[in-house]
Formats: sequence, structure tokens, C-alpha cells
Amino acid sequence: MPGLTPENLRAIPLRRILLAVGASEGLRADLAARLSEPVENPGTKEFLESFEGWMHDEPSSEPPPLELKRPAGRNLDDAFYGRVAATYRSAVQQGLRPRPAISRAAGVSGDVAGRWIREARRREYLPPTKPGRVTA
Repeated sequence: MPGLTPENLRAIPLRRILLAVGASEGLRADLAARLSEPVENPGTKEFLESFEGWMHDEPSSEPPPLELKRPAGRNLDDAFYGRVAATYRSAVQQGLRPRPAISRAAGVSGDVAGRWIREARRREYLPPTKPGRVTA
């Protein structure tokens, strides 16, 4: 079948389709009425046009990118280290490694990100941990 790939099949929001069909008596009736209609050749313009009005773009399920802006000046205040801790926790929730995530978010080296994390722990914005362990 031209145009039908495993990636295309995985992109079909089956859970949302099942929920919509289960929640709407009218939709179930419309779909049941169209079951006997012949299916055009998949991947052709006619096949795709048969979905007109039935398909909607899926909202993005990706979390927003992490952002951390370093304030100007040499002295970093408590508010900044609070933001470092919040970025750390967001990275952990997204399944990312916190130090590289903070490094990318702020545009700094991993060593600088590590120093910021240590200072956030020292100021008790993050709980104590053992080196190499992620504790949010």
C-alpha cells in the first residue's frame, strides 16, 4: 500500500478515536452507516479526501523546552537559584538528566550548571543527595 507506513499507523490517535466513538451516539451511527462504503485505494487523493471533516491535527504532546536565563552581573541571588531548582525538577519530570538539561537551557557548560545545582542544594532549594544521584 503506497503511503502507508508503520510511522503513519503509529501516528493514528487510537485512544482518542475510541473515546470519541464511545462518547457520541451520533458518531457511532454515522460510522456504522458508512461501513458498507467501499474504501478507495489507500494513499490516493480520493482516499485522503474521504476523511474530509473527520480528521483534526493532534495537539503536541511534547513538553515546552526548558529555559533558564542567567541574570546580568556577578552575584546570583536566591531567586536565580530557585529558578535553577525549578528547572532541575522540570528536567527530572520530563525524564531528562538535570545537569545537561540546565546546561542547554542556560547555554552554559556542564561544569557551570553543576556549580549552580550545588549552590541550589546548599541554599536548600533542592534536597541533599549523594554525588551522581538525581534527587528532586
